[in-house]
Amino acid sequence: MFKGKKGQVTIFVILAIIIVVVGLSIFLFRGRIVAQEVPENIVPIQTAFLNCIEGGTLTGISILESKGGYIENPDFVAGSNYMPFSSELDFLGVEIPYWYYITGNNIQVEQIPSLEDMNFQLESYLEDKLVNCNFEVYRNQGYDIEIGDPLVETKINGQSVEVEVDMDLTVSFEEGVYLMDDFSVKVDSLLGNLYKDARKVYELEKDESFLENYSVDVLYLYSPVDGVELSCSPMFWNVDEFYREFSEALVANIGSLKNDGRDDDYFALNLPVDSEISFLTSESWPSTFEVTNADSNILVAEPVGNQEGLGILGFCYVPYHFVYNVRYPVLVQVSSFGETFQFPVAVIIDRNMPKEGKEGMSVAGEETDICEYRNNEMTVSLYDSDLNPVNGEISYQCFGANCYVGNTQNGELNALFPQCVNGNIKISSEGFKDSYVSTDIDQSDVVVILDKEYNLNLELYSDGNPYSGRAIVNFVGERSSFSLAYPQQKEIILSEGNYEISVYLYDESSLVFEETTTEYCTDVPSSGIKGYLGFEEEECFETVIPEQEINNVLVGGGKEEYYFIEQELKNSESLILRSGDVNIPESIEELSQNYGLVERQSLEVQFR
Repeated sequence: MFKGKKGQVTIFVILAIIIVVVGLSIFLFRGRIVAQEVPENIVPIQTAFLNCIEGGTLTGISILESKGGYIENPDFVAGSNYMPFSSELDFLGVEIPYWYYITGNNIQVEQIPSLEDMNFQLESYLEDKLVNCNFEVYRNQGYDIEIGDPLVETKINGQSVEVEVDMDLTVSFEEGVYLMDDFSVKVDSLLGNLYKDARKVYELEKDESFLENYSVDVLYLYSPVDGVELSCSPMFWNVDEFYREFSEALVANIGSLKNDGRDDDYFALNLPVDSEISFLTSESWPSTFEVTNADSNILVAEPVGNQEGLGILGFCYVPYHFVYNVRYPVLVQVSSFGETFQFPVAVIIDRNMPKEGKEGMSVAGEETDICEYRNNEMTVSLYDSDLNPVNGEISYQCFGANCYVGNTQNGELNALFPQCVNGNIKISSEGFKDSYVSTDIDQSDVVVILDKEYNLNLELYSDGNPYSGRAIVNFVGERSSFSLAYPQQKEIILSEGNYEISVYLYDESSLVFEETTTEYCTDVPSSGIKGYLGFEEEECFETVIPEQEINNVLVGGGKEEYYFIEQELKNSESLILRSGDVNIPESIEELSQNYGLVERQSLEVQFR
């Protein structure tokens, strides 16, 4: 009995000692524990930085939504007369990468960013932006604020975007120093849901070609495609006239498409997405409209039944069949609660039929399972032209997958790559041209000499004099192409390589081409009994081409193929292109001749 009481006393003594030790610890170290909380005079600076993160995130989200999921666009690819689409659509001054388009050499391209790509672009954008957060108002109050290099990680959710920032933010004030290094922000945004719905709309257009089907309907309504008319006289159509009506009808019909309505509503798509959907096109956007079986701007259908020996039939008829190729862009907008995600696609009608099989080279896409199976060890070494090591970002592309691998250190990266037939390593390094290297399935070492990029001022001369008017300048290289709208754009980025340069100079003064009348004559059956016996007589018809106003006329330019050597790019500040001029056209024929003259004129390439 006595021993039990002694044990209980011992336990109480131990508990008392523990309580005293804890109490002393709290008293002795309370300054350090409290120091984990942000001091009151530092809270405004912390709040300002969190607001900067939030503001930057909202701006980044806005850019992603307005540019089809991109902040930095893929490499620009110029279009051609055959295919008018470049890789981007200019919408109200915003260059939006196409999710689907066809290049000037008739290659189908998909460039759809994955959610991983969007997160990566947003992270890079914030890392560049956060170092410029403005703390001047606090520095003027005596605070010394130092910002480290931020490391940002984002997560795009359906209704929010989460941002984690690991960055040293050191604040010194009077004799105190406080360090903050971990920041979290959650921004309300429907970016994730809108992107998901945008992908659904694109996949449905890809599978069903509903935009092409509506376009074909408009083509048959507003253009002579197939038909037969009872007539002994030829039929004529002015392509410019019905193309104008067709273009206006396309804008109206495509703009009328909607995602709700009765089953018998012609414009109701009823696609399985929750967001609102709208479709836009414009007559001013790059497009082509061609009649493949016509020799001129006037379509002619000859009658059958007025030939010698057929008049006894007692009637004539005019059959016609014209084949069209139409190419134009549509901007798809997916909206919900005030947020809009938009992306453009090329709509293609090929020989009166919707373009089938929207498949092609994928520039960006969802990361597939191939990225998870990395079992080929490879060393990538990067150098400049002087064989100095260069650091860059390495990714691997195959079967539409874009797998991030890592960054080189001192110009070298040893890592595991996926095994893939016809895979490509993509190398990106600031100040250098992106490089693509094809690899074998079991390759172990890759050495790449990167082409350095140089910024140059562009100067244009026409007939020996400095030119300050409007011009379009195209550079078409072996691996990249771009266009400049001069004089708004006067800076170019070039690397060593061969380019085809073309310059088109325009005069802003408008010209009016008067209405013209063209007469066509043909033999038709004679009237009365003479017609039944096969006799013919000449009958003439007039076709009127209405008055046309052209606001920009071609007044000069030329073309040249030139190989730029790195040494001349390195030692120069300006690129000078000298071209000849042509006469201001006074007729449609002269305008057409000017284009032919410019195509044959050469350019003189100089450096300053």
